[in-house]
Amino acid sequence: MNQNGYEEVAISAAEALYGYFSWVVIISEAMMLLPLFYWFYLQFTHKTVFPKMMAFTNVLIIYAVMYFIKTLLPDSPFRIGFTNGLMSESMAIWFVTLMIGMKFLV
Repeated sequence: MNQNGYEEVAISAAEALYGYFSWVVIISEAMMLLPLFYWFYLQFTHKTVFPKMMAFTNVLIIYAVMYFIKTLLPDSPFRIGFTNGLMSESMAIWFVTLMIGMKFLV
């Protein structure tokens, strides 16, 4: 719509869509956090095959550490890319940690 001469309509349509569906982002983030908290609980109470200390390799803890590292980086395109991929990078590190834990700790 924006490229075909309907700029004003496109802006109002985008604002209306955002108004109707902005709650979806909050709900999806909450749904994503619940299993991560539960996994931390299971590991911390030693209800998994992993040692209790493996609970501190949780995605959320790795995310918090990487978020702190992000604050130390200067404003640059790398920082923007690093920020955009924080959760994906945290999950990749977590999966590698779990694979190493399965290999050596279990």
